[in-house]
Amino acid sequence: MDYELLMDSKWTQKSLAMYVKEVIERKLMIDYIEDSDYIVISCEYFTMSFDLEEIIGLDVIYEEYQFEANASARIQVFKNKFDEGLNLLFFLMKNMMDYQDNDILFLENGSIIVLEKRGNKLITHVDKNWETEYPFDILNRRIEIV
Repeated sequence: MDYELLMDSKWTQKSLAMYVKEVIERKLMIDYIEDSDYIVISCEYFTMSFDLEEIIGLDVIYEEYQFEANASARIQVFKNKFDEGLNLLFFLMKNMMDYQDNDILFLENGSIIVLEKRGNKLITHVDKNWETEYPFDILNRRIEIV
């Protein structure tokens, strides 16, 4: 399944990728590819890509969600390790929230708000009857369903 992680933070695309690499490497082995245009981090659960040249579509994100992002990653979670991949992504987002006060927008298939953090408020647009069970408990925070 495809996801997009967008952030309004002090991090650049490269510093976000380096942070992700550091957190995931503590848990498991990764493949890391970097060139002048992009960084790709892959593990047995998913692949994340960070475009270093241009963050495409941020104006559309602002128009659609009124969320001003300056860093983003595209994520492909592998079907055969889907639950484990989601658990690791939520562990990663928890670490991001604990480490730095970033606003976060986590989208499923480019449009469904799985998680939105603005300031101290966390919301989701998916409920317990949603097709995918998201591991919100990993975040250890109160989340409002809208």
